[in-house]
Amino acid sequence: MKTDPNQESEAALPPMRSPLQLRHILVPLDFSGASRQALDYAVPLAQKFEAKITLMHAIPPQIVYPEGGMAIADEAELTEAAKKTMTLRTDELVPPALLKEAVVRNGRPSAEIVRFAQEQDVDLIVMTTHGYTGLAHAFLGSTAEQVIRHAPCPVLAVRRR
Repeated sequence: MKTDPNQESEAALPPMRSPLQLRHILVPLDFSGASRQALDYAVPLAQKFEAKITLMHAIPPQIVYPEGGMAIADEAELTEAAKKTMTLRTDELVPPALLKEAVVRNGRPSAEIVRFAQEQDVDLIVMTTHGYTGLAHAFLGSTAEQVIRHAPCPVLAVRRR
């Protein structure tokens, strides 16, 4: 009895695996209400894939103006304040069972997000974007755009409402 060659080749193929396997999701926050919108996507994804979420805040380099300029807190004070804010908000932002860690870093936000994703083997970055266009985009740039260009993993960019 002759068998169908198509049936044989199908049986020989390994079972299909999903190319998207999430174990670690990074959610950068700037502590604005709008940046929390990324969690509307990250939390259900983490639940579905049984993944862990890392919250991250990056403190951009500060510009200090000489004599008579703006008084800006030093980097250590800013870092401590950001850590306190992150600690206070973590439980309200992410269910404890889904939280891997909450991190504060110093440096240009886009570079720190990409660096962290590389160092920690992040599977997905979920972040909001301001949605600037035209001149606003040209002058302000886009953290989300830089992350999308340089991230070692997929990035889900959520437009702020």
